[in-house]
Amino acid sequence: MREVCRRELAPLTDEIDVDASGNLVGLLRGSDESAPAIRVMAHMDELSMTDRRVPAGASGRSPNMAKKTPIGTFGKGKRGISTAGWMLRGAAAGAAGSTALNAVTYLDMAVRGRGSSSTPEKTVEKLADTAHVSIPGDDETRKNRKQGLGPLMGLVAGVGVGVVVGLVRTAGFRSQPLVGTLLTTAGVLVAANGPMTVMGVTDPRTWSATDWISDLVPHLAYGVVVKTTMDAFDRP
Repeated sequence: MREVCRRELAPLTDEIDVDASGNLVGLLRGSDESAPAIRVMAHMDELSMTDRRVPAGASGRSPNMAKKTPIGTFGKGKRGISTAGWMLRGAAAGAAGSTALNAVTYLDMAVRGRGSSSTPEKTVEKLADTAHVSIPGDDETRKNRKQGLGPLMGLVAGVGVGVVVGLVRTAGFRSQPLVGTLLTTAGVLVAANGPMTVMGVTDPRTWSATDWISDLVPHLAYGVVVKTTMDAFDRP
């Protein structure tokens, strides 16, 4: 019964604890951080609040309570974590997702015996030309620098998308697992392929089915890991 109460309280509160009597107590801060917190206590057969009794069958919701929808929960508080704290958690999740993306990409290269993509290096060169900045060194040195800068840009994009995910959580939205995974995957696809497409380095309209699979699967792995990591940081 206690686990049932915990599941019922989790979407409505920011923190859940057990009092000396064994009752579950949830702390709800709401979207307005200046407003006083509300304590919600779950007994075995009823739900009550410190300032009023909730009748059987009533929802017990207040205007400041989080709203659960099919795509996620809106209005969840920060759980006492600052904006910078959620950004750092998002960056860590983005780094973990980038590791998963790279691992799946390298596995694909090993299994299929294909070479690495040259688009990151071409993107670096195109960016340098657009900014009228030359990459220093002789031909070999410039080639090596482009090979280093290309993957580094991908890592920056991966961590950056993670930071955005952290900011979304700061705003009070916690997505459902599938929704969060798909949104994050779409975000990193745009962050990775958008600049290359705009600069003419690649054109997704000309990609084959194999090209799409080779691009989508690693980015989907990124989305799964980022969502799983953020949910681990956000356990009730």
